[in-house]
Amino acid sequence: DSCAGRSPSLSVTIASSDSDMQQLLSSRVSWLHVCPMPSLEHPLGAELVTAADFSQQHGFEPQAYADWLAFTGKLQLV
Repeated sequence: DSCAGRSPSLSVTIASSDSDMQQLLSSRVSWLHVCPMPSLEHPLGAELVTAADFSQQHGFEPQAYADWLAFTGKLQLV
């Protein structure tokens, strides 16, 4: 096996409208946030979010997102 002993340098992009995907963000995993409808902020109807983007916006690491939701709850739009 030519990959034996090396860590893979593959990257993964998850395309979803589910914001819970943010907890999976890392240096190798990004999230293509598929918006329900295009808007002025997201004219293409999608936004690529990286772990660095998440940390800058929220002030904590993506791995803590599930814990943060447990404390704050998730806004449900009706």
